[in-house]
Amino acid sequence: MGSLILAGDSLAVGLYQPLQRHLPSIVSVAQDGRCAKDAQHIPADASMVIVSLGTNDADARAPAGWEQTYAERLHGIMCAAPAAHFLWLLPPAMGEAGREFFVDQRRRVIRDVAVAAHALHMEPWPVSDYQNYYQGQQIRDDDGIHFTAQGYALWAHAIQLAFAFAIAQCA
Repeated sequence: MGSLILAGDSLAVGLYQPLQRHLPSIVSVAQDGRCAKDAQHIPADASMVIVSLGTNDADARAPAGWEQTYAERLHGIMCAAPAAHFLWLLPPAMGEAGREFFVDQRRRVIRDVAVAAHALHMEPWPVSDYQNYYQGQQIRDDDGIHFTAQGYALWAHAIQLAFAFAIAQCA
């Protein structure tokens, strides 16, 4: 059996330690998290890949037709480990409206690719709208992108539940 891999952007880097508490066998290959480079870090024999992308790929200067190119890159990530099951973590809401607009565009493409490939995807957690606090705890960093330690811990727990669901579906 192959490995359990966490790939993606700085959100994946922040998730690694909290997620490792729930899934001790997880290995992180998260790097700079740009879609164009991520496939090269995923082992071909991976059995399950959890991917967090989209925040670094959001760019106002994207050329016409970027959606197709982006979708092809996402497919390339899945082709890096063709036998693996994928769980796509859709990017959470951003604190800045301008950035959120572009991240939401990437979120929609990632969701569409996951659905078309019959891969699992997880909607932005814990809420679809940006908020700094959840149940009285600060969960977002001041940069409006990343989470606090508490936020990553809560997100990791939600991912662990989604992962358990994914394993049950694969059995």
